[in-house]
Amino acid sequence: MKLKLLTSLSVLMFFMLFSCETTEEGGVIINNGSGGPVTVTVDGESYDLDIDDVQTITWDFTDDEDMDIAITAEGMFVMDYSTSKYIWGGELIDTEIWANATAVRIINATGASITEVYISPYTATTWGTNMIVSTIANGSQDDFTVEDGSYDLKIVDSNGTTYTKSWLDLPYFSNGVLQSITIGS
Repeated sequence: MKLKLLTSLSVLMFFMLFSCETTEEGGVIINNGSGGPVTVTVDGESYDLDIDDVQTITWDFTDDEDMDIAITAEGMFVMDYSTSKYIWGGELIDTEIWANATAVRIINATGASITEVYISPYTATTWGTNMIVSTIANGSQDDFTVEDGSYDLKIVDSNGTTYTKSWLDLPYFSNGVLQSITIGS
């Protein structure tokens, strides 16, 4: 009886030892090298990263488990960044977010609120969409992200006064450079 019980216990322990799954941590390390703040989305979860911030995101993987993850980013100097990474247990994969756009800061010195902002390619025949989200009070400023290139700028204030600037060269730099334009001074 004792031998039978001991044999049964040994067999049970053998199966428990060799049938257990091991768990290892794996994930991505997101480095914000864009020169400005960004919002990074990793598999549906959003993370706000300041300049030079690093965010580590990990998952627990069992045995041979792996996955593809989607990473997107938007920010002052980042437009439409999208990539996917293949990750697995035991590995942390680095991802660097670099600037791929430029930003222009509109400083309001008109004496009125700015109600419309149009930044269109200098070759365009129309102004396009008003880019303003909310009015820019006199003495305030707002930032707008655009692809690098040459642009025309049209500003309309609450008095109906229109301000234009032609042929603004807005190149992007890998670490982000904010270009400021004062309107009304």
